[in-house]
Amino acid sequence: MMEPQFLPIDTLDAKRYSIIFDYPRADFGISLDRISILSDMGVDGISFAGRIQLQGIPILGKGHSGIVLLALLNNQRVALKIKRSDSVRDTMVPEARLLKLANGVDVGPRLLEFHDDIIVMEYLSGFGIGEWILNIVSNAQQLKRVIRNILKDCFRLDCLGLDHGELTNIYKHVIINNNTPTLIDFESSSLDRRVSNVTSATQSMLINSALASKIHTIYDSPKPSTLIPELRIYKRNPSYETFQRLLDVVMGGDASTTSESEKQGQI
Repeated sequence: MMEPQFLPIDTLDAKRYSIIFDYPRADFGISLDRISILSDMGVDGISFAGRIQLQGIPILGKGHSGIVLLALLNNQRVALKIKRSDSVRDTMVPEARLLKLANGVDVGPRLLEFHDDIIVMEYLSGFGIGEWILNIVSNAQQLKRVIRNILKDCFRLDCLGLDHGELTNIYKHVIINNNTPTLIDFESSSLDRRVSNVTSATQSMLINSALASKIHTIYDSPKPSTLIPELRIYKRNPSYETFQRLLDVVMGGDASTTSESEKQGQI
């Protein structure tokens, strides 16, 4: 795989890249302002690389509220999320603050800097959980550890009272890097609704989905008739005990993926 090339921030052509810095409106003045803000934040360069293209320009990602780019901050690779001009959100600040809260319980990519229209965060290379499960992983213990760690992160968010909001369709909301999962995309997160991170992620991965079918070919994952009652118990009474009980069912009673901290009653 080719190493990405980074263009110095102070030489970027704001007109050429206006579709990126102010998507989809492509306003030249807004693009100039955002490039200036990025420079003030310490961003050294931008790499137009990734699987997605906007008018022939590669980027890392495109969501409902922002465009994601690869960049350099103090000579370290980072991910930039730049607000779309057609976003229903007025500012990126609430998302940044919720990501910071998640970071406080060791969940999500590390927040580095933010502005009304821009979030700078840790860059995570790797695969989306959907692609990883469907096309890459084949080792049962490896898969179980990843599922366990995803659910542990979800439990931390449940305890925090922060609902991710998009884990019912988990495919694009977890990145696997060196067999380590990280929850991403906190743009729909909220502290104001009932949390359902553990239940949503479990259902998305293990009940009536393409992921569930593939997972069952790799290890003897529980049938919905076994799993759904445990999800209901956890939903009625979310606690460390009901979560551990759910994990035991998800893992098929396999204790080999249990960490020392879990054995000592810690997540």
